[in-house]
Amino acid sequence: MSHIDRYAIPNDAKVLLRAHDDCRFGRIKHHELVRVVQLSTNARKVLTEAIKKCARIIATKPWELNYCVDIIQACTEMLAITTAPDGAFFLLWYQNMPPQHEEFPFLKLPRDIRRMVYDEYLKNNISKADSILVAYPKRGGCQCSGLGAQPDAHLSRINTALAQTCRLLSAEFLEQLYRRYTVHYTCTCDMHQSLRANTVLRENVRRIKVHWNGPESDMAFRLVRRCSRLKILHLVISKATTNHLTRREERMQQYFRPQKPARICDALGMDELLRIRGLDTVFVSNITTRQGFRRSDDERANLHHLLNTQLVTHNIASSDSQ
Repeated sequence: MSHIDRYAIPNDAKVLLRAHDDCRFGRIKHHELVRVVQLSTNARKVLTEAIKKCARIIATKPWELNYCVDIIQACTEMLAITTAPDGAFFLLWYQNMPPQHEEFPFLKLPRDIRRMVYDEYLKNNISKADSILVAYPKRGGCQCSGLGAQPDAHLSRINTALAQTCRLLSAEFLEQLYRRYTVHYTCTCDMHQSLRANTVLRENVRRIKVHWNGPESDMAFRLVRRCSRLKILHLVISKATTNHLTRREERMQQYFRPQKPARICDALGMDELLRIRGLDTVFVSNITTRQGFRRSDDERANLHHLLNTQLVTHNIASSDSQ
């Protein structure tokens, strides 16, 4: 029941709802749930407040009906614990819930087996051509062009229903998803907002492709440096890459004549980009002509050589030995 964090439900009620969720999926026994509820000093109060809160949400946001009904049902079942003796509660539980042997205890499987299940789920829900996860819609509300990072091929929508079941399954499934596929951003602002908000993504992403443009490029590449498992970085460059310049270059232009066009080495985020280490591969490509204004092939080749010299692990080791 990972959706409970979206609602302003009392924290004590969230603890009880997570315990109920654990009982549903076989992580704890029924009698353990009873003990958790009975040890809560204000269980009736917080569960009643949670039901009232869900009722108000249903009235104002009818599209949340299914989630709220799940929470109300769970609260009602736990309220029965506070009013009935243990034996009466278990009778009520078994009358209204499926027998425990009918629920497969998936979370009791070894983690390696669960990962194999997630892999099969992804294979069945994503075509082989769709190796890219495009971040839609734009998160940051910026004015950057979204064309530069969109692939030409049509991508199917991923069914992430498995990530909505419970907190543990959500974390494990998304971890596997981010490890398998390239995450695609239309601008560095989107990448900054996404990496800042999503810890699971930041800790597990292996491949990123991004159109380098936007006023948050420096902060975005600063967060990329914290992606400990990142191995492949693909930068798409265009004339828009130098729409925003480094702080130093902006100061210099107050006293010296600016270069036209601006050099890509003065683009905002270059200093932070060059501090990234430990990658296996860095790609630099030009934007397509139908998507925007391209930079020169010399700039693309020189940037590709610079980044592979500075960011790639084996190149760093060879240059240090020399």
